[in-house]
Amino acid sequence: MKRLEMKNKTLWLLLILAGLIINSCSKKSNPVPYSSIDFTIYLNDPSYTKLNVVGNWVYVTGGINGIIIYRASGAEFTVLDRTCTYDPNNPKSYVKINTTNIIAVDSICGSQFSIINGAVNKAPATLPLKTYSYTYDPTGNSLHVYN
Repeated sequence: MKRLEMKNKTLWLLLILAGLIINSCSKKSNPVPYSSIDFTIYLNDPSYTKLNVVGNWVYVTGGINGIIIYRASGAEFTVLDRTCTYDPNNPKSYVKINTTNIIAVDSICGSQFSIINGAVNKAPATLPLKTYSYTYDPTGNSLHVYN
């Protein structure tokens, strides 16, 4: 009886360890270095009026290599760091929006990302672009970006 109990305990321990290993492997952290972000833009400012239309985007200073702000809907935005996740320590490795206006491409490694959500569209990158938090104030027509 003790041998059976020991076998069951061993089996449970192995299952728990396997679950922890699988779980830790699936949670890849974003390799883009931390950069303190805290600014507000006003969409009535001529530099940002493109963001008054859903589907438009602008580049903004900040983050590691700049930021892309995309207007996804009336009240939803996507705020992405332009640093490519494939080689984030290369200062020349950053994304630019291509002619489709929804794909960001790194000209160094060739990785492609959706600006709608930062997802990888083409390797070698395997992790999405880093996103930043925001709050939108429709009354003041302003966007507060932060981390």
